[in-house]
Amino acid sequence: FEMQDLPLTLRRVCGGGTSFKDCCEKAEEHEAVVHVILTDGCGDFPSDVGIPTIWALTMDTKIPDHLGEVVSIQEN
Repeated sequence: FEMQDLPLTLRRVCGGGTSFKDCCEKAEEHEAVVHVILTDGCGDFPSDVGIPTIWALTMDTKIPDHLGEVVSIQEN
């Protein structure tokens, strides 16, 4: 992007159903010490994440407690 492109207008082009299993497996493969996932929280969750995980949620979605910590990043 160039400065003249700002401000950018973003729009949602698809809707839901993210599988978090692959990204959690990749984080483990790369020996990550923490995993931060920015998401609306709608999708399929792994049974275990394997490493400390922070879920930064854009919606008021419930993440299973055993999968990590939740941080809300919703607009007021």
